[in-house]
Amino acid sequence: MMPRQMPRAPAGPPAVEASPFAETLRRLSALDAGGLNLSARPGVPSEPGWTTAADLTGTNEEHLGELLRLVSRQYATGDRAVAGTLFLRGYLWRILVPSVAALLTERRLPDLGPENVALSFDERGAAAGLAFGHRFAVLEGDPGAASSGATVLAGEGEMLELVGEGLARGHLPGLFSALRRYGVRRAERALWGVSADILAEAFTWAGSALGRDGEARDFAERALDGSPHLPGKTNFFVLEQDGVSEWTRTRNACCLYYKISGEVCPTCPRIPKRERLRHPVPER
Repeated sequence: MMPRQMPRAPAGPPAVEASPFAETLRRLSALDAGGLNLSARPGVPSEPGWTTAADLTGTNEEHLGELLRLVSRQYATGDRAVAGTLFLRGYLWRILVPSVAALLTERRLPDLGPENVALSFDERGAAAGLAFGHRFAVLEGDPGAASSGATVLAGEGEMLELVGEGLARGHLPGLFSALRRYGVRRAERALWGVSADILAEAFTWAGSALGRDGEARDFAERALDGSPHLPGKTNFFVLEQDGVSEWTRTRNACCLYYKISGEVCPTCPRIPKRERLRHPVPER
């Protein structure tokens, strides 16, 4: 199946401040999400310090190299696979948590293509600011469906499929290639697994912060399990301990943080499941 393309921005789009998705972003930014950062700016900023995801792996690729050096310095590691994996996790986390929150609360989804996503980074090499261009998806009947930047979808299933398409259509492959050019030697399967893990965790954490846990798990499973775009699964399961039921999961790929901390994450696929069950600690 050919990937669904969101409409390209016209040469002179309407001001994003007036767009329905800009209003969604403002409402999300105002929510008290228990410390979880749901904020994002409407429109791709033109001021210094911002770069689109497309430029980060294209005309401004040297910036990616500098960010990886900052991450390496922050974690005191010379292992480029570790630095690259930690950068990828933080990068996707910053993008996906607000995206998932918009989907859960208003059934709206930003176009996750690299030209429609912009970020700024802090002195540690971590993604700090986030902005989305004026392209977004809505469901039929949404008041924003007539907006020039809107793609109208028939149902939630199409929107959830579009999450994977938006990442796989050109965003992640370009980023993976750029990471390899800077010496990040990890199998592509592992990088896709890390990406699927962050999407599952974004649903989990955003759902918890918004009081939509069950709905978020259901959406994560529909977006990932059996997806033709993202090769990874949610791997959710219920842990029964001391008479209390708790949802947890097993990751698809190791984040390599154990090489820094000396300890393996409780949800890591490197350790036996029976050992993970003894330490059901939620984590990002």
